[in-house]
Amino acid sequence: MRIDSKQFKNLPVETKSGLKLGNVKDFVLETDGQSILQYEVGGLFGKKYLISREQVLSIGNEKIIVDDEVITAEKDLSLSEGKNEKIDMEPVAMREE
Repeated sequence: MRIDSKQFKNLPVETKSGLKLGNVKDFVLETDGQSILQYEVGGLFGKKYLISREQVLSIGNEKIIVDDEVITAEKDLSLSEGKNEKIDMEPVAMREE
């Protein structure tokens, strides 16, 4: 399957359980291997997610499906801070080579 960057940047993203997270807004590219490392997903109410490629289960022409752990990591992060504030951007996983 091939998809151009304009189409890709607007793909809806949802978890395996069907929770809609938003649409792809941008991505981080690893130049040596020419592959995507992370996806920036923006949702309603300004909520943003930074999702690593390891959390992506499938990419199709209609949507991207990610692991439910994306949401679990967000909840764990807010609980560990002891606050009920919204988090603008949460890096969920980062891989260094």
